Amino acid sequence: MPSTVRPSAAPNLVLSPPGSAGLWVNRGRWRTVAVMTRITTPHGCGIGVETTSAPAGTGAEVAFAVRVSGRCFADSAEVLPSPRGPPMATATSEFMPAGAPYAPDPAGAGRRWEDSPRLTGVPAVGQKSTTPFEEPVRMSTVLTTPAPAHVSREELDRLVDLQRAAFRREGPPSAEVRRDRIDRLVLAVLDAAEELTAALTEDFGRRPVALTKAGEVLGLLGESQVLREGLEEWMKPVPVAGPVPAFVQQQPLGVVGIITAWNLPVGLAVRPALDALAAGNRVIIKFTDVHVRTGTVFARAVSKYLGEDEVTVVCGDLKTAQEFSDLPLDHILFTGSSQVGRLVGQAAAANLVPVTLELGGKNPAVVARDADLDLAAERIAGTRMSNGGQVCLCPDYVFVPRQHLEDFVDRLRAALVRLFPTYTDHAAAVSLVNDRNFDRVLGLIRDAEAHGARKITVVDEEPSRELCLIPPTLLLDVPEDADISREEIFGPALVIHPYDDLAEPIAYIADRPAPLAAYWYGEDGDDFRNFLDRTTSGGVTRNDGLLHAALSNAPFGGVGGSGSGAYGGRTGFDTFTHRRTVAAQPGPHGVTATLVGVPALAPEVEAGLDQAIAGAAEEIRTRLGL
Repeated sequence: MPSTVRPSAAPNLVLSPPGSAGLWVNRGRWRTVAVMTRITTPHGCGIGVETTSAPAGTGAEVAFAVRVSGRCFADSAEVLPSPRGPPMATATSEFMPAGAPYAPDPAGAGRRWEDSPRLTGVPAVGQKSTTPFEEPVRMSTVLTTPAPAHVSREELDRLVDLQRAAFRREGPPSAEVRRDRIDRLVLAVLDAAEELTAALTEDFGRRPVALTKAGEVLGLLGESQVLREGLEEWMKPVPVAGPVPAFVQQQPLGVVGIITAWNLPVGLAVRPALDALAAGNRVIIKFTDVHVRTGTVFARAVSKYLGEDEVTVVCGDLKTAQEFSDLPLDHILFTGSSQVGRLVGQAAAANLVPVTLELGGKNPAVVARDADLDLAAERIAGTRMSNGGQVCLCPDYVFVPRQHLEDFVDRLRAALVRLFPTYTDHAAAVSLVNDRNFDRVLGLIRDAEAHGARKITVVDEEPSRELCLIPPTLLLDVPEDADISREEIFGPALVIHPYDDLAEPIAYIADRPAPLAAYWYGEDGDDFRNFLDRTTSGGVTRNDGLLHAALSNAPFGGVGGSGSGAYGGRTGFDTFTHRRTVAAQPGPHGVTATLVGVPALAPEVEAGLDQAIAGAAEEIRTRLGL
């Protein structure tokens, strides 16, 4: 059938075979689940689509209007549930003459067309309306999505009490039990891989399947294998050399809380949870409130394989997250922004709960004079665009030798074009998670331009607020007073600085809060070692991106402004373990035998102490050559 689709308005409209048209309503940034509205046009009417935006955030209303041109007699419409899962939104569809004013609010301008055929309620198979139309019509479908449900403080306290009671009842679990729980948690994710992938794609709006399956699912296997193989050895007491028998006991903490981020929500929840299980703890995961659909799928998957006294998932709204940070847990691991991390730390401090903070920062990349420029350009491009730039390890800025600047920019631009010949209609482009992040990133770019920066848009396209997509953007000549010089970008933009001497980028990086990652492109020579010695970051990768964080047997974490503490492999086991020193006195006298009461007043005791002090001082003077 003849049809007309405006890609800028509805690029993921899917047309069915001749005789009907299917409108796939899938806008993750409004937290809608997929709902299909099918218009049957047996007389070959043209189809056009326009979208009416609504405020960002859960609970927003989004109108999708379908205009049917020509004379359509006996058209029918049907509202169907998404085949990917149960509907989580209500829908209202109504028909009216095309061009007629439409006001959802009866008090608004125009008429509501109360006499129009209407479908109302949760979408379900069989809700249909068939009407002969003697003139062109417009159909508008309004989806209203629920906000994340609040989980009460009473329920949170119940879960903590339940897990703590189970922990005390069982005592430190055996290596066999720990491996069993690790396997069950990994299997929960593997079994739900398709559902989780579909949910995250819908929650984001656009996200490649491969990204989710590689980063959020298969990426857990290496970590679980390292833990399974190592935990039995790590559990053993460690002897302490010295004058008395002593050892260090590896003791589980108890109940661990994990607050996950929205950018890689499954992987960032499960990986530290595996470490906590290896250490013998119980785990409560506070899933991000940004991805309601994914949280529902993930919680269901985990509950299928683990009891809530072992591992449980709490979804819930922002208030739930705030109250979660205030729980009397035995440890909290938080992944997210520095601003929120501070609040989590403050709330936990009220209960003296230790906190591991995995934050972000402005990650630098330095292209050395001996670097392979093509390799550097290709890998910096790929790292910056990972998950649409929404990874805490993405580089925010690059330092390039001045004599190579324009050449490098050309190579970087070519590398980005190879990744994305187009962007807003490219299936591999990842949407910015919501309107707020879209506006924030676009605001950073525009503020840099306003401060005199030179902008290079890699593909000749405008940002799409409808799709929450901003084409890859390079920024040069960015001054220090631009916002982007201070704020983490977390989007598809990259600042490029020239340098004349390596001391310049080293000083620039060292003068700022320590980032989560730093990247060096070049050989492992004196310059690289100087860079390592004189800068601080959570981790470093040479000649690639993200690599240090992907190592399952190495610590992953930040320092200073990018976080505190670490996890991963043995480090993760230690993070969630209390190392308790146990000592025994084999001799006839106790530690206080000569220090308390009458013995402490004996002249020989004081003389012996003075002699020991003088001897120690003389030994140090000798070492110092004094």
